[in-house]
Amino acid sequence: MSAFLSSKAFDPATTIDALVECDAITEALRQEHNTLHEGLIALKEALTAGANQESLTRILDNFGGFCLAHFESEERYFRDCAYVKMAAHEAAHQQLIERLRNTRMAISTGQLTASDLTTLIDSFNNHVNVFDKPAYVWALWQQFNAEQETPQQIKELCSLDNLGKLSW
Repeated sequence: MSAFLSSKAFDPATTIDALVECDAITEALRQEHNTLHEGLIALKEALTAGANQESLTRILDNFGGFCLAHFESEERYFRDCAYVKMAAHEAAHQQLIERLRNTRMAISTGQLTASDLTTLIDSFNNHVNVFDKPAYVWALWQQFNAEQETPQQIKELCSLDNLGKLSW
């Protein structure tokens, strides 16, 4: 246990959002998630506006390429951290990739609906909350347990603690 946090108990139920928000490592992740979300919104807006099959496919393919790169990067990071729930996280990524394949098929057959895209967006948002945030908090917490916290991380956690945003 970190000397800095030796008397504090980690409660993931109350600290996940606060820790994810404070960790500099997660800033790039947050930006990537925002880009992914915006890509899905753009696809839904194009569908609603009556975009043709070629346009919808191009938007989805661009989104899919970015999404696959994001998943690969994230999985590499978690493997490097020896994340204990890596198999479940990778399986969740595979499920999302399958949803993207199904969406592409629906575009090609003219069967894609706005409701389908709402479900896809919800699936991605759920993935972030159920898989990504806890995994990044776990990785951050491992750094503290290994006494590898940086002065910036300590400063950020102290700031959040002083603001009453953390429960220890």
